[in-house]
Amino acid sequence: MVNEHVEQPTLTIITVVLNDDEGLRRTAQTLLGSLSRPVNWLIVDGHSTKTSGVLLETLRREPNVSVVSRTPAGIYDAMNYGWRMSNGVWAWFINAGDVLLSPRSVTQALELIGGCSDKAIIGTPVFYISPTRRVFSIAEAKTPDVSNNWHGAFHHQGALIRCSAIASVGGFRADLEISSDGALIDAVVRGFPSATFQVPLVGFFPGGASTRRHSQALRETNSFRPGAYPLPKRLELAVKNRGMRVLIWASETLMLKKIVDEYLKVRERRILASFAAQGDRNPERSQ
Repeated sequence: MVNEHVEQPTLTIITVVLNDDEGLRRTAQTLLGSLSRPVNWLIVDGHSTKTSGVLLETLRREPNVSVVSRTPAGIYDAMNYGWRMSNGVWAWFINAGDVLLSPRSVTQALELIGGCSDKAIIGTPVFYISPTRRVFSIAEAKTPDVSNNWHGAFHHQGALIRCSAIASVGGFRADLEISSDGALIDAVVRGFPSATFQVPLVGFFPGGASTRRHSQALRETNSFRPGAYPLPKRLELAVKNRGMRVLIWASETLMLKKIVDEYLKVRERRILASFAAQGDRNPERSQ
């Protein structure tokens, strides 16, 4: 029975992990100091068989942290399990390896939620971070009110979503292996009021399934955004994806790491300066 005198958390941060100590530790380092009664952290572990069990037991003892286990059945099955187990009003999916950009990121998230009582989803930019810890791209949050971007674009790492809205659209689709997060966010954005803010909260390290199986990700996206990625656009994105994969490889190669980092240092300055200037011109969009 739920204790009615215990305040329901405003925000549950949900992290899915399977045998990834390095990624989970990286996420924990940026999260643990920001948890409080309004904000709890729910870790969904896919019955890790390597060293993650030791780290998970350590995290389990931290205040405002819960660890649950789930038989591995795909990342979206685990994310569905996470929001269903959550007791927060809002969900924020920050998976193992993702990092908060600032010690104030959680506070900023709560401020955005507090100012959006009539919204079901809030989108924020996501910083793409290289293995050398440089920002080499920024994915802005865009709602479908833009005429040339009717389908919108919210990365799940930068999306704060009401659990009731997730339930209303049926959660993450089981028939999509890579792009189910995009399908869920599209459904919520189209069915409920949304808002976007130029307030970056989280960083994402590319290299997972959406990077390695990029063509499949685009095909799946076309299934719920018909015509979003015609052949010319798919070819353009395939070239960019190949460049990203080469960049990640070079960043992890001892002989090239220093050279690549110098290049990324310059790129990071330009990207952040451009983003700051754009934010000054258009700090908020809402629908």
